[in-house]
Amino acid sequence: MSDQQLLLQRLTYLEKSLADLQREVLCLRNVNVKNSWEDYVKYQSIEACHPCFQKYHIWPDDVGDVSADNPNNVICFTPTTYTMFVGSSSRTPLLAIRALRTHESAETVRVLGALDTRHRVDVEVEFRSPDAESFFHGLLKDGSSKVGQQTYETFVHVHNPSEFVGFLTERYRKTLSSWDA
Repeated sequence: MSDQQLLLQRLTYLEKSLADLQREVLCLRNVNVKNSWEDYVKYQSIEACHPCFQKYHIWPDDVGDVSADNPNNVICFTPTTYTMFVGSSSRTPLLAIRALRTHESAETVRVLGALDTRHRVDVEVEFRSPDAESFFHGLLKDGSSKVGQQTYETFVHVHNPSEFVGFLTERYRKTLSSWDA
């Protein structure tokens, strides 16, 4: 790839990122976050709590009915991070998430104002490039730590860790295959 093509690719990425950030700033101005929503997203997200979080399927719901309504196939992201996670029509994903380990003991947490039982799953977040890492790493939630070059470890809490890990593993494989292409 020539220097000019690389520069054009980075400029396109920055323009897209700027547009996403502008939408999120508008969202911040217009959305009042309720405590119950904050409680929910802090268990199903790798990012620090943000008013523009949305629930996304880890594995697309077009692969079957099982994944479409399964709460273990959900992760919360800001729209910008979701685009980094799944990519877009014009570019590959910029981050990959893989499960490292699940914790046997369940924790009782408050979700949507009610007590709920969830299991902790430690995950590793890999960034495709130093640019993606520098853009995103500061948004990871408290308790996240850098464990390698462009690699961080963090966690989520889910109902059924084996189902969650299954969905996450499929997405991780798909992301790595797109990186290898």
